Amino acid sequence: MKKKILQLLGMVLFVGLLAGCGNNNEKTVVFSDAGWDSVKFHNAVAGLIAEKAYGLKVETMNGSTPIMEAALVRGDVDVNMELWTDNVATYQADKAAGGIVDLGINFDDNKQGLYVPRYVIEGDPQRGIAPMAPDLHKVSDLARYSKLFVDEENPSKGRIYGAIPGWAVDEVMFKKYK
Repeated sequence: MKKKILQLLGMVLFVGLLAGCGNNNEKTVVFSDAGWDSVKFHNAVAGLIAEKAYGLKVETMNGSTPIMEAALVRGDVDVNMELWTDNVATYQADKAAGGIVDLGINFDDNKQGLYVPRYVIEGDPQRGIAPMAPDLHKVSDLARYSKLFVDEENPSKGRIYGAIPGWAVDEVMFKKYK
């Protein structure tokens, strides 16, 4: 229920922002698109509201998260419907300086981290799987379980599948690995 209320609040805040634009067919609202399916969906919904309810023109600018953050602060982009703020080093400073106005959260059901299937830690008696890493609780524990996550190119090592290279979370994960 809380999630739905936050989603509704975020959309209401966005619509309120558009209401200040008036019915000006000359105004174009530029949305940021960092390439995720979820942001494409949010842009489509908000863009439809901007076009149909407020008569605004809508464009989308594509780019990586850091590029879209800079474009938002510069004013080249008007709306960023989805931003993983923990991954943007300048976010808090940009917000404090007035370069960004945070209108709320679209959804709060996502987390970043390293994950393994539950059966690896707890086992699965129904499928006859015994716990393989019952003491795996933090990243540093992975060293004891490298045999469970064998690197096919070098079987003497384990492998961690992570983020797309260049994403901020990739750097975070590399630091955890080190």
